[in-house]
Amino acid sequence: MENSEEIVAKVLRNLPLPQDKFAPGSRFWLTLYLEGSPTAYSLAKTQLHALGWVNLCEKDDFAGFSYPKKEVLNATAVVCDALRGALSVCKDTGLDIGLIDADTETEPANSSWHNLYKQT
Repeated sequence: MENSEEIVAKVLRNLPLPQDKFAPGSRFWLTLYLEGSPTAYSLAKTQLHALGWVNLCEKDDFAGFSYPKKEVLNATAVVCDALRGALSVCKDTGLDIGLIDADTETEPANSSWHNLYKQT
């Protein structure tokens, strides 16, 4: 996994979000696409939940991928703070982040999205 500041720098290059979908000052769902072992996920889940991330699957349902979300204000500093917390947990537990998206809704079928980061 790239280091946290490299990921944040890539996210910053994709901000601000398109105003036609994400109005300034509105809220949206920041979505992580996590990859890793069930053991790493088990270690990370409680910590991510404590930081306000939801949509965390149960360990028995974890098949190498999870897509936690956190509702954030559409403000660069808020987005970066939320990401830094999650990135720290992922680094400490050995989870990789494949993608980071901004979503207008929690359900993908109803959501407009904008990609903020893709692992290289």
